[in-house]
Amino acid sequence: MRLLVFIALFLFRLVVAAQKIEVSSLNGHNVTISSICISSDNKYFASSSLDGMVILWDMQNQAEIKEYDNLSNTVTSLKFSHNTKYLAVAADNLIKILSVPGGQIINVLKGHNATVTSIDFSIDDAYILSGSLDKTARVWDINSGLPLKSVSHSKKITCVGFSHDNNYFATGSDDKSVKIWFLNSGLLYKELRRYSSPIWSLAFSNDSKYLISTCGDENKFANETYLWNVQDGRLLRTYSGQKDVVNTCAFSSDSRYVFSGSWDKTICIWSLNSDIPIHTIVTESPVTSIALSPTDHFLISGENNNLIKIWQNPLQNLKDTIH
Repeated sequence: MRLLVFIALFLFRLVVAAQKIEVSSLNGHNVTISSICISSDNKYFASSSLDGMVILWDMQNQAEIKEYDNLSNTVTSLKFSHNTKYLAVAADNLIKILSVPGGQIINVLKGHNATVTSIDFSIDDAYILSGSLDKTARVWDINSGLPLKSVSHSKKITCVGFSHDNNYFATGSDDKSVKIWFLNSGLLYKELRRYSSPIWSLAFSNDSKYLISTCGDENKFANETYLWNVQDGRLLRTYSGQKDVVNTCAFSSDSRYVFSGSWDKTICIWSLNSDIPIHTIVTESPVTSIALSPTDHFLISGENNNLIKIWQNPLQNLKDTIH
């Protein structure tokens, strides 16, 4: 079986190598891209940079629609609501909710005592989840703007995410752990400790069966991506090979493939069934953020050189090559 997988991977790489997968390169920011997100209706994508600038882009034409400035000195994370009415922006120690596409500030969520590092919307858009350098994560009611639950780690929280079945949320931290919490009660469900370096990013699969998390440190030690079973907390697979911090990740919409972006200037694509990378995209600069379009047609990456790259997803026409 492993030989068949190897042969399939070899043939896949030959086909992909002949494709030109970079679609466009966009230059609208002046400093490092901090976050990229795509709306669920595939109409928009948004980007932020460490100087506080947020740009809304037209997905079809890959053209700038609007700049949202004067939001903050630093913007670290962005997320569209699932109905595409709102864009949540992590602005210093605040979460600002903007209308889309107008950019009016609808609400400001206050409560964190340090920079907010990561945010997410629940699948029903009833809640916003935030993680912060103050070592806490909070679940907010989007209508009232009030915090409903607060959980903590022993060190700063770097990444957060809701499961798509609305049962759980997860937090990753510099304390080298990922914790999964019950959304209804806020109680701890599972603690995942396999790491020897800080956690940088995490994501649930669309079917909520799996969680991926990435880790790494500046000494280029244990730069890996982990695949977990959400139900029992088992580590299913370790994806190794990227040579620097793996700081961003995403699942394909069918929950069969994992994408991981690294400071080593690569984006690796992995199958749930193999720890051999299916394909590696080499970028010009360290990768800071990635996002997949809802149809999986395109992959968007933000880079340390201030550029946004739009790639044709190498798997789009070849998803059935590897099972």
